[in-house]
Amino acid sequence: MAVVALVKNPEKRCRFRLHTLTTKKVEYHGGRVKMFEKIAKNAAAQGIDFEVIFDPDAHDRWLRTDTGWIIFLGRGIDIFHNFEGGAYAFPSARQEFRRARAFSISYVRKNQ
Repeated sequence: MAVVALVKNPEKRCRFRLHTLTTKKVEYHGGRVKMFEKIAKNAAAQGIDFEVIFDPDAHDRWLRTDTGWIIFLGRGIDIFHNFEGGAYAFPSARQEFRRARAFSISYVRKNQ
């Protein structure tokens, strides 16, 4: 969401919908709903309307923009290796310090 906040027009609100295969059932998601609620609260303060749509049948990972682009994420957003050091480690705040896994991204633009 931080990247979205950096590139969006600060004078306008934008909408970000996350379709996830995580279920709404608390016993299955290990706190994901609470995490999404925190993300939504912080995103709202930056002019981003963050919405989560639970779809237990979903599998593919992709992003769709309002400019016609569809970005297919091979691994989803889980591209980084875990790191040690907690909140004070450089990788916790800056992605360029994180080690990435191999992944693929494909993008297509649909005619509007």
